Amino acid sequence: MLSDENYKNKWEEKKKWYEDNGIYEASDDNKDEVQLIITKDENGALEEDIYNKLDKYFD
Repeated sequence: MLSDENYKNKWEEKKKWYEDNGIYEASDDNKDEVQLIITKDENGALEEDIYNKLDKYFD
């Protein structure tokens, strides 16, 4: 979906809103903070199995 420029622009606006409100994309550096879990697709398939991603941050 991020290959669609209109969708990408809307997503960037939404992501900035999250960041402005103290919610950041999940990473190993911010495991103890409020996190936003983001999945990305490529050609209609998720980049990473969603369950593996959730397990990584919520053990």
